[in-house]
Amino acid sequence: MNKFIGLTKRNLLIFFKDKQSVIFSLMTSIIVFVLYLLFLRGTFVDAIQSAMKEAPGLADLVQDKDVCKSDTSGGDFGFRPDYGAV
Repeated sequence: MNKFIGLTKRNLLIFFKDKQSVIFSLMTSIIVFVLYLLFLRGTFVDAIQSAMKEAPGLADLVQDKDVCKSDTSGGDFGFRPDYGAV
C-alpha cells in the first residue's frame, strides 16, 4: 500500500510541476461546462419545474427566484442582474 501512495504522490507532483498542463486541463473542463450550460440550460429548468409539480414537498426547497424563466435561446446566457448567474 505504501508503494501505491508513493507512486500516486510522485505522479501528482510531476503533474502540478508543469503549470501549462494544469491550466489546459482546467480550461478544458471550464469550456465543456460553459457549453453544457449554454445549450442544455432549458432542459434543466424544465426538469426542475416538472419535478416541482410532481413532488409538492420539493417546492419548499427550490425557490422561484432560483429558476430563471427567461427564454432558452441563450440571449441572456443565464445571467440576471438581481441574482447573478443561474
